[in-house]
Amino acid sequence: GSALVAMSAAGDLSGIGNNFYANDNAIIKINQNLIDNTATWRNFGLPYLAMGEIKIAPGGILNVKPGVFVRWDFYYSRLLNLGELNINGLFDAPVVFTSWSDTPWVDGTYWGGVVFENDSTGSVNYLTIKNSGAYYTDWNGIYYNHVEHHTMRITDAGPAINHLTIENSITNGINMTGAASPVIENCAIKNSAMWGVLSESLEIVIL
Repeated sequence: GSALVAMSAAGDLSGIGNNFYANDNAIIKINQNLIDNTATWRNFGLPYLAMGEIKIAPGGILNVKPGVFVRWDFYYSRLLNLGELNINGLFDAPVVFTSWSDTPWVDGTYWGGVVFENDSTGSVNYLTIKNSGAYYTDWNGIYYNHVEHHTMRITDAGPAINHLTIENSITNGINMTGAASPVIENCAIKNSAMWGVLSESLEIVIL
């Protein structure tokens, strides 16, 4: 197969005492799906590969444990939160979201980033997002009907964001729109091609 382990985005893979070594395609593949339950992505010492748009539905919860490393599969991949998203990285075990390739400026493998939308909730602690900022979907044969340019968009939501690092965004780092009211502290945004932070929010934003 194309992965050592394959799971639904809404799955809850767990277990202890397992060892993975000397395997081809040593990744955990996360198939595109709707998370409408409580799902947890844990650190098994293998990178995850997220396929397509992973959407957290209203009432759904995704918890991402310390040390999880996720590669996202190209410009049609992103994490869209309409429920609750908790990124639980630590200083010595951050969570990392990055592109499928380590050289997207060569092969164009930038991915779509993270979105908090429509009164979604959650928190971000010690998350590094790399090589993102371009989301394209709904191809009509001539052009994409849905295009977004940011690494993180917050629209009508107020997540608590602490120790977020954004590196090498092809467009904007953080874009805040509507009634966005996040609390953003101790964050670093590096090498964004456009704005590091673009606030179009109607609410007070704490930086």
